Amino acid sequence: FSFFPNKTGVFTYTMKTQIPSITPLRGIAAIIVAIHHFQFRISDFELTQKTWFFYNGFLWIDFFFILSGFVIAHVYLQNFISGTNWKNYKIFIFSRIARIYPLHIFIIFGLVILEFIKMGIVSYGGINITEEPFSGERGIWPLFSSIFLLQNWFFQDLAAWNPVSWSISMEFFLYIIFPFALMRLYKGNLLSLACKAFFLILVIWAQTVIAPPGSSGYYHLRSVKNIAEFFIGILAYRLYAENVWKNLFHKDGFFLLCLSLSVACIHLNFNYSLVIPCFALLVIAGAANDRVSSNILNTEPLNHLGNISYSVYMLHYPIIMLAQKSTKVFFGSNLNTYLSNNLLLTPPAQVFIYLLIVIMAASISYKKIEVPFREGLKKTRFFRNMSLDISSAAHTKGEMK
Repeated sequence: FSFFPNKTGVFTYTMKTQIPSITPLRGIAAIIVAIHHFQFRISDFELTQKTWFFYNGFLWIDFFFILSGFVIAHVYLQNFISGTNWKNYKIFIFSRIARIYPLHIFIIFGLVILEFIKMGIVSYGGINITEEPFSGERGIWPLFSSIFLLQNWFFQDLAAWNPVSWSISMEFFLYIIFPFALMRLYKGNLLSLACKAFFLILVIWAQTVIAPPGSSGYYHLRSVKNIAEFFIGILAYRLYAENVWKNLFHKDGFFLLCLSLSVACIHLNFNYSLVIPCFALLVIAGAANDRVSSNILNTEPLNHLGNISYSVYMLHYPIIMLAQKSTKVFFGSNLNTYLSNNLLLTPPAQVFIYLLIVIMAASISYKKIEVPFREGLKKTRFFRNMSLDISSAAHTKGEMK
């Protein structure tokens, strides 16, 4: 969504044209992240022994940050390229909150209820559990920081309540700084663009050297990398919007090359700073392609998967945690042992059923929570008043001219 002036000079709130293939790519990335997290609950998962692809599946979260910078630039470029207007800024932030917050707070509310159930089990059920209710990562400070999406700011690392929401916290921070960073990033010639991109990739490489994945410092410094990735997404949009090398970007061969390079870097466990430019090119290739690759990506199942991708991402880890703790409490075994011994499910079958449950839950969540609450927030008096303020400002500006 964005503001654009109509013929009378009044700013109206409209939807910019959706970029083809971007939505399905986001859905595929969300599924890979879900498999990445679930694999650690499965023993003898053969795919992890043959490739680094799923072990390094967390890298597709970095893909999200690049994609986010690209899409936000596409939607809001005209609003902020000439400067940051306070009224436009307010409605931009409110629009982004309406997008990410309803599902986030719904999940937090559900997890709080589960903590009260845990408290009841401890107090009245006589069942011993390893974690005290409302303690550790489920404590009051993590709850506060998670509700206000602060858990990944200022080099913090709080795996608060829904652990994957750390990236939503970082997204929210990036939304806040986006309008102020856009002018400095977007303007300049192609040489300037290349220098900025090189510097940002250098920053990401330095972060991998100082605090590689798995080290104690990685989770405290990854916000630096996320900011750089978001900015790279904005620079990638500049190439796309200006149709630089358009004869190359539109071809299926270029899309397949970018996809292959991305997969190969992850599979071969290269330094992940090498994956980032591949991801940026993949986003451009997916957005620009209008041939066979686009037709495949824009099939109905993949489009649906893209539409529910936010719900897939936000729900997949709570589903793992709920299943894991439930089997531990009620059956006295871990999730993998229960699925393997009691239900006789092979590792591939476990992954398939898990993904099926996640997709079904995400489909319901998208239809019943994401869309209704997002649209409902945009119909509130607060939002309408902001829209009227911007329209009034546009009228006044026209009269002054």
